[in-house]
Amino acid sequence: MKLTFPKIVRPVALTEFAPEMVHDDGSPAVVQVWINPPAVRMTLYLELSRRGQAALAALKGDGDKTAVVEELNAIGGNLSALFSELWSQHADPATHWSVADVNEVANSDANPALYGWLTRRTLALIGEYRSGLRKN
Repeated sequence: MKLTFPKIVRPVALTEFAPEMVHDDGSPAVVQVWINPPAVRMTLYLELSRRGQAALAALKGDGDKTAVVEELNAIGGNLSALFSELWSQHADPATHWSVADVNEVANSDANPALYGWLTRRTLALIGEYRSGLRKN
């Protein structure tokens, strides 16, 4: 018997972050999150996080800051690509995120905390699904 594992996508209402995050018609703005990505995607996230922590620690040292900044930029680009993929698996292409969309939120002056909240919420949903705490 061959099993097919579909991509499972769950909505995250941005009104959980701020009640004002609604469309012009009053409906909540939603990000569709792929909650059952392959383990290799989560391993990539963990590796990027580890590299990021090491690079941030290196910024405090006396070494070459240029190389550290280049490393942080590379890590950021890889994280943007990863979250773009995690937020672009819904059947409706209008809900998909480009890397530029992710970067826009990550660098937003108007909502500087949104990117961190959304990435943490994404990782929490994936973790809940993987640990069997999925909500149907």
